[in-house]
Amino acid sequence: MAKKRIGDKAERVLKLLLGLRNKKIASALASRGFGKEDLEEGLSLLRGVTDVSLAVLPPRSPNPAVIEQLDRWENEWFPVANATLLRHYPEIHARVFLNLSQTAGAAVVISVGTFVERVAELTRAEGGHGQAGKDARKLLQRRGLTPAVIAEAKELLEQVSSIEDEPAELPDLEEENARLAEAEDAMWAWYLEWSEIARSAIKDRNLLRRLGFLNSSRRAPSTITDEDDEDDEAEDAAEPTPTSNAA
Repeated sequence: MAKKRIGDKAERVLKLLLGLRNKKIASALASRGFGKEDLEEGLSLLRGVTDVSLAVLPPRSPNPAVIEQLDRWENEWFPVANATLLRHYPEIHARVFLNLSQTAGAAVVISVGTFVERVAELTRAEGGHGQAGKDARKLLQRRGLTPAVIAEAKELLEQVSSIEDEPAELPDLEEENARLAEAEDAMWAWYLEWSEIARSAIKDRNLLRRLGFLNSSRRAPSTITDEDDEDDEAEDAAEPTPTSNAA
């Protein structure tokens, strides 16, 4: 049987901790010395695994709300510029929309950013468009693509840039993975100890099921390992079904 993943182990620990809300389970473990300190230790070890896991997550992606606003901007103004330039200034259209089309998701950051830069080049001497570029820009303004509208796109693009630059330096993944392995081992050692004690102290199958395991009556108790923690379904399937004797 494959070794349990850290998520599976955390789920087992959580199920055991939640099961302790049952008075019968709590009483049975209390008779074996389980107290408040043991409960707090289990909770702390579980939180430790979660905290370390979150520390190795990659930086957050751009704010979805900003991406959505950029997408709406693109959907409104790309068609206007495309239709206007294609009819009146086809050569300029070819340069503005070279390898450029409407996109979706985070890709709008690239498409809108490229479009805004190319529109700005229409009136620059170094843009190479000459008077035709200036005339094309004036026509786009009459269509509604004013400096204020362009400024709106630039502001959104700046928000995306600031979000991307915001995260601090990335954690040392090798160090974090070592911490995660240490936290996992500590949590699982706590679980193995108290799950074995629980199996020994509790005989009610319903209570054992609530805790996430069942103690087979067909073998003597043994040390629990990663490979020896059957689920309820397998245990129930192996349990003989009672039958009534014919009179």
